[in-house]
Amino acid sequence: MKEKKILFIIAILILALSFFCIPNPELTGFTVSEATKSPLSISLDNTKIAINAPIKGTLFLELSENIKPTETITIATATKSYSYTIEEILKKANYSIEYESSELNGTNEATIKTLSFSNAASQFLSLKIPRYAEVSDVSFTIEAITSPTALSMDFGNEGTIDWYYLGSFLAYNTTKIFSEDFDNTKEGTGYIKGNTYYCEFLNLPRTKHLTIAANYTKLSTEGDLQALALSVPTGNPKIGWTGGSDSCDLPESGTTKSCVIEMEHIIEGEYLICIFASGDYDAGKTLYEIPLDNSQETDTAYTCPQEENSICTETNFNNFFISAQAGRYNNTLPKTITAQDWETFTDAVLTGIKYYVGSSPYNGLCKTNTCTVPINISVESEGIITFKDLSLIYEYNDITQGSNIFYDVSIPDTDITAIEDQILKEGATIEIPLELFEWKEETRGDYLLEISFLSSTTNAALSIKDASEILSATTLIQTATETFDTFLEETTEEYSILLMLDKISTIEQTQKDIGEYKNKIGFTEESLLVEEIEKTLSEIPWKLTTSQTKSETTELKITDIPETLGDQKEILSMQDAITVKTTLKTITITKYNEEETSYILIKKEITANKDIEAATLYEQSPISFNELLYSEKPESTTGTQAEYIINLKEGETKELYYLTTEAVSLSDFQSILILSETEEASTCGNFVCERTEDTESCPADCEEEKESLSLWYIIIPLAIIIFLALLFFLRKKISKPKESTANDPLVNFFKRGFAKGLKKEQLIETLRKKGWKDVDIQAAVKRI
Repeated sequence: MKEKKILFIIAILILALSFFCIPNPELTGFTVSEATKSPLSISLDNTKIAINAPIKGTLFLELSENIKPTETITIATATKSYSYTIEEILKKANYSIEYESSELNGTNEATIKTLSFSNAASQFLSLKIPRYAEVSDVSFTIEAITSPTALSMDFGNEGTIDWYYLGSFLAYNTTKIFSEDFDNTKEGTGYIKGNTYYCEFLNLPRTKHLTIAANYTKLSTEGDLQALALSVPTGNPKIGWTGGSDSCDLPESGTTKSCVIEMEHIIEGEYLICIFASGDYDAGKTLYEIPLDNSQETDTAYTCPQEENSICTETNFNNFFISAQAGRYNNTLPKTITAQDWETFTDAVLTGIKYYVGSSPYNGLCKTNTCTVPINISVESEGIITFKDLSLIYEYNDITQGSNIFYDVSIPDTDITAIEDQILKEGATIEIPLELFEWKEETRGDYLLEISFLSSTTNAALSIKDASEILSATTLIQTATETFDTFLEETTEEYSILLMLDKISTIEQTQKDIGEYKNKIGFTEESLLVEEIEKTLSEIPWKLTTSQTKSETTELKITDIPETLGDQKEILSMQDAITVKTTLKTITITKYNEEETSYILIKKEITANKDIEAATLYEQSPISFNELLYSEKPESTTGTQAEYIINLKEGETKELYYLTTEAVSLSDFQSILILSETEEASTCGNFVCERTEDTESCPADCEEEKESLSLWYIIIPLAIIIFLALLFFLRKKISKPKESTANDPLVNFFKRGFAKGLKKEQLIETLRKKGWKDVDIQAAVKRI
């Protein structure tokens, strides 16, 4: 007792010590979850990715401190690795970036500034403007002493190109641009109606010229088919579109159905390229017929109302036969060019300056009274260029002022303080599309994708597959339904195999479950729905493949017949009544989760060479029938021998299947037929009165039976009366439970047959051919 008290006191002390040692969140300043939270996480749209396809998903950065622009993000697998600075990847995402306040100091003022480039590089000039001044106009001239290529400028250095010299137009690229989901195969037909744009979401290179081509057939005398390019500022057509002023008139007939758009400003990136019937028409009137590519689910085809900023709708399965060809250009800078000629959009340079200094309606990036506006000037080859003739007009303190001065400026290496207006020190969540990392894999297999940033690492498992193996929810449901329909066809070999493996009821239930997922399409996020369907399919047989097939017509030898069956010579002569073909196959069953199991399938085809009635077929196996799976239940089994009763018309074939995981050969399986007319001869004197014996032919065996017969006339009726009386008495006291038919193969067979519209008589005849006894068949009919 004393020892128990001591143990109790020790336990209390340990608990108390543990309490004082556990960190208190209020004292440490953070919760446990905050302390262990990783600044990196990945969300994949799909863990199965096609060969050479980009990863789709999002990298989440949880930031709480300023970061250096040169911090590196690395994305890697065991086979390859890519690295980017955080500044590079943010600019690729077109995110606005704010840097730590550090006063830019414009020096060496001059009305003319000359920059010399020895190779592809960036240099800076600047302008000086009072903070919050209302800038109204800017212009300047560029002269090339020696001409570089692809000159671009970013006014404010916030990551957006405001001016780009695309160059003089040479010709159209011969390569047509299609959406990534389009496979150029017609599988359906659609119709163009009024008041709707029919669009493909295309990724365009920098261009000012577009040739838009489409495939269509005019159905009415009405209609004027046109093409246009719509801008999608958010990158998501389902949120809205703008633009549409650049359009061209498509021919109403002919073999070349295309038109050309020459735009005022450069476009680049993802645009909706659309065709539409211009004019007002009845909403239900079909004007044109168009072919559709609907082989798989798509998110690159849309229909859009013709009102600007309206919401577009995904077609889900139908891609249109619409393509574009961009221009090719000579982007070597000419001798003289003005600023307005190559802005990336109307007043792009002016907007960049206003955004930096805080002209209405912008708050401004500048934090000092006098703003030094940086101009990031980049080229792709060597050259010498001069900036002059600056005219910068702005209003400050109600006074209109101007400047014609350029300044040199050096950009200090300062930290990033805000991204997309999220201040990092206040906590920011930055979402980076994984497509920007341009990671692709050429080899099929399983990979672990690892992303590292700021001493933290996160990872995700990927499976790289052939494009044909990547299925949408709709396609997956359709494929599963078709696969299961094939499996459940009772006349097929696959059905017999799956029946032996007791998988039929599981597949039937899974097929019902899969059908219910159809109602979730459009209401559940695609990736989650696919994941849910795949989880349901995971353990289900998905594919049956056959290899190493061997087949032969077996001929029985007298040594193959066990002496226990009777006269070997006589039994051997009976084998002329049948022809036995034995086929051995290696069957590999692959589950949806790609787990594989191999079996040996033995198929027996027993063909009658004459009418056979109530004959006994003995099947010989190298292994015990208790260890074999079989398609038809034998009358009896003893070790390696099974017994069937068969009835066949001449030319009719009976099929038997066996399945095992053991290594066996064709010669290991034998079929032995014993006809009912040739039963063993009776043996007089064995003390058994057999069917062919009587008191005259064998009195030694049958006389006793005769003498005792009268006694049995008394005993048997008396026993029957006693048994019936007991049965009547006991049935009142014992409630016999109703026999379950859930696992009754005959009952289930009848139920499936009735569900398919088959009659009872047809099903009974099928069972008879398979060797089932009438008594068992009729008992099953009563249990239905």
